[in-house]
Amino acid sequence: MKRFLVYAITGLFLVIYSCKSLPSEGGNSIDYDFKFDLYSHVKWYYRANLKYPSVEELKNFCWKMIDDANDNTFSSFSDFEKSINKKRTGREDLLQYLSMHKDDISFEIKNESMDVFWKGKKWMKFKFDLCEMIKKKSSLFTYFYNSSGYCSKDFDYEEEFYIIRKEIRDKYVTDTMQRSKFQPCLLRYDRDRGYQLYSPSKSRIKQSIYLNKLGCALDTFLLNRDIQMIQFVTKLPEDYFSKE
Repeated sequence: MKRFLVYAITGLFLVIYSCKSLPSEGGNSIDYDFKFDLYSHVKWYYRANLKYPSVEELKNFCWKMIDDANDNTFSSFSDFEKSINKKRTGREDLLQYLSMHKDDISFEIKNESMDVFWKGKKWMKFKFDLCEMIKKKSSLFTYFYNSSGYCSKDFDYEEEFYIIRKEIRDKYVTDTMQRSKFQPCLLRYDRDRGYQLYSPSKSRIKQSIYLNKLGCALDTFLLNRDIQMIQFVTKLPEDYFSKE
């Protein structure tokens, strides 16, 4: 039930839009609502995976959220569609449309951008600025990953993580550090590999007692919940970073 509420709340706005008409069969124009739905989910995928998706990856991303919200009840999206007793999450219309028009739509990834083609013609372009996205809504980057790499949102886990982080931060980030300049950064902590820094780019984080203590706490936190890795945005003193 908890997982369903997470996906239902975050997908409610998308349901309203995706219930409207979709791209015309002639392919000469693309309906705004499909464009909105596609843009929202590509951006969502990008925040969770830090890369642009292929069409199949985006479809799998949508299906895993639907499947998770329904407690892995269905063997496929086709079985889900046939069922009367199912929980909708706001991803169903996009997944259905991408599946129905698999020969019409394609993605082409180039360095730090992605072009979308509809019936062979370039239609729209994605170019996300990771640093700007972090500044605008850092909480949207908090994700949990199992050993297979599947990511999920869990509001209860997030709140528990924030409490643990604050306790350790208050204890090990000294008053002198608190007065220094802080840098927003995007981190992943893996139980096997430790910290990985994704933003700011071309930087690395130095060893510190605060990060060491936080890492120990995260090891226990993740292990007790059968989670392999957590991704989150935090602010660290600028002297915690060094250039590569």
